[in-house]
Amino acid sequence: MRGKKLEISGSCLSELPQEILAQIAESLDNYLDYFRFGAVCKSFRSSVHGFNFQYNSDYRSLKLPLIYFREESLPGYTTIDLKTFYLLRHSPSSESCLVKVQAYPQAKNRLLLPLLDPKTRPLELNLIDFSVSELHKHYFATMYELTGDDEFYSEDTVSKIVVIGRKDELAAMAIYGLEVELAWIRLGDERWTAMNEQDYDDIINYKGQFYAVQGGSGKLIKIDVSSSKAMKVVVPNLLNGSCGCSSEKNLVESGGELLLLDRDMKGNKLRVYKANEEEGKWVEIKSLGDRTVVVKEWRWAFSVCARDLGGSCKSNCVLYVGKDGFEMFNLDDGSYSVLHSTDFPPIFKWLGKN
Repeated sequence: MRGKKLEISGSCLSELPQEILAQIAESLDNYLDYFRFGAVCKSFRSSVHGFNFQYNSDYRSLKLPLIYFREESLPGYTTIDLKTFYLLRHSPSSESCLVKVQAYPQAKNRLLLPLLDPKTRPLELNLIDFSVSELHKHYFATMYELTGDDEFYSEDTVSKIVVIGRKDELAAMAIYGLEVELAWIRLGDERWTAMNEQDYDDIINYKGQFYAVQGGSGKLIKIDVSSSKAMKVVVPNLLNGSCGCSSEKNLVESGGELLLLDRDMKGNKLRVYKANEEEGKWVEIKSLGDRTVVVKEWRWAFSVCARDLGGSCKSNCVLYVGKDGFEMFNLDDGSYSVLHSTDFPPIFKWLGKN
């Protein structure tokens, strides 16, 4: 009935048939929802015991060919693994916590960083008490070369890797090599497809498609791996106001828009642009609204509503994470400041650690 709230008691939930619980479990698509489901009651927990969540989810650890384009093919493989950032908000207190979960084979998961101080944090965490939102999926690749009896691996060959698609229709795109080139592969392909494009600073999954931005020109391309003409130029270049050739460019989705962060590495200046695909141009913007953008080098970037951070961080700011501190650009007044470890926003304090 309209206007009435349906209330279900805990005892009623515990009596739901196992087949219904199994159907619900199969629809779960992230790890924390899986754990929260099991925390409801004993019958919910038993229904997912042994459930192969890793297989059911859109992503599982991938093993793909090497990202090399040499005449002599080397034996070896590339693995792609996933770390996911989540924002947890405690319902009664509205306090927030940022956590990172790493996916492992055989449905094993690891909470990489502590939620609270080790001396005071509880031994158990009841996720029913938290609202959970996913902020970002961070993929990372490792290359393994097989040489005789030895196995050599390197994480430095691939600067960044992104995965799109669902289950058996996954595809990956990588920035690799000294020339920072692009290559992509679909699950089941025997080799990577080189794009013959160089000097790319960043790639992103935006609305289920690969996008990449070129470092010097600011050219934005979209790559549709299901099409015979995979590459489409969305924005030819960044004409006026660019921070120049010494700038670092990052792509981030914020409030449903695709943004370009163009940072001058010498003068500590930052310009922010929004992609206008219809007109084929970057449009400079002066405000992120109520959002904060967090960036760590070329590795990852995400946007979050400042209100959801429990007042621990300003809105309309861009934070660059370093090993020893934060660099903050405030778009309200155009100011730049360096925050040392003692001045870190508490919710982000661990982000500078490897």
